[in-house]
Amino acid sequence: HIYIATDSDRFINPFDIESETTIEDDGSRYTKVDIKAKVADLLNLIGVMNGGLSNEQRSLVSVALRSVYDKKGITENPESLKVSEPFYDEKLGIFFQEGIEKPMPTFSDFHEELEDMALKERNADLKRLAGSLAMFKKGGIYDLFDTQTSPELRNYMNSPIVTFDVSRLEESILRPIGMYIAL
Repeated sequence: HIYIATDSDRFINPFDIESETTIEDDGSRYTKVDIKAKVADLLNLIGVMNGGLSNEQRSLVSVALRSVYDKKGITENPESLKVSEPFYDEKLGIFFQEGIEKPMPTFSDFHEELEDMALKERNADLKRLAGSLAMFKKGGIYDLFDTQTSPELRNYMNSPIVTFDVSRLEESILRPIGMYIAL
């Protein structure tokens, strides 16, 4: 039973991505990281957070989303999800050893990329969009989805039954976002 609430001690990062195995018609298998599908999912989530996006915003947001995965070195190759060289993450205060899962991008990473794009392109519409989404980044009023996924939730998909409870989320803003993330 997973509570999605502001006072919960367990969190889900909507930017988490995994490798997927696909079986072709001929029975062959291949594993890849489907970044395009993840960007499409996150694009819809950002649309829910903002109350919709124009076509231009959708295009620019998709570029920013793709960029956050590129900057983390995440590609379609499943090995790109793992640390190739040990490093210390100052943001998280954690040392990551070679071969373990990389820290995933977060909403703050995306928001920073969006602000950078708005500044570089001198795009007032993008700047307004970044401003309206600021309440969802760390330190904002609705920042509960700007975090790494709690370790105890990393393997919830191995459970026979999983329930998500969004009843404690504020009804008009956070509940639709929580329901989208749970789905």
